[in-house]
Amino acid sequence: MRFLATRLLCLIAAFTLVEGPTVTYQIWAWANMLNERIPERGVADAVDSTFSGEEPCEHCKSIAKHEAEKKRKEAPVPEFTPLAKAVSATSRPAKLTPPSATRLPFLRIDLLLLNQFQPELPFPPPDFV
Repeated sequence: MRFLATRLLCLIAAFTLVEGPTVTYQIWAWANMLNERIPERGVADAVDSTFSGEEPCEHCKSIAKHEAEKKRKEAPVPEFTPLAKAVSATSRPAKLTPPSATRLPFLRIDLLLLNQFQPELPFPPPDFV
C-alpha cells in the first residue's frame, strides 16, 4: 500500500511539473470547441477555426490569461547597459580550474619502474656463486 501511494504521489508531481493541468484544460477546450462547431460549420471548417487561434473560446482566453500572468511572475532578466556591454567585451573570462579535491594524486610507482629498467646487460656480468 505504501509503495502504491508513493508511486501515485510521484505521478501526480510529474504531471504537475510538466504542466499537465494546463495541457489537459487546453485539450478539453479544443474538444468542446469542436463539439460546438462541427454541427454548425462542418468538420473541415470547425477544425480550421478551432486550431487557427482566430476565434478563441472563453476557455482558451482564460488559458492565455493564465500563461501571461505566469510569464509576468517569472524573474525578470536583467538588461545590459552599454557600459556593462563594453566591460564584458573587453574583460577576459576567468580561467576555470577544477578544485584540488578532484585532482588525482601523482603516481610515482610508474617512474620507479621505468628507472629500474636497464636496456643493456651490465658489464662485467654478475657472478653467481
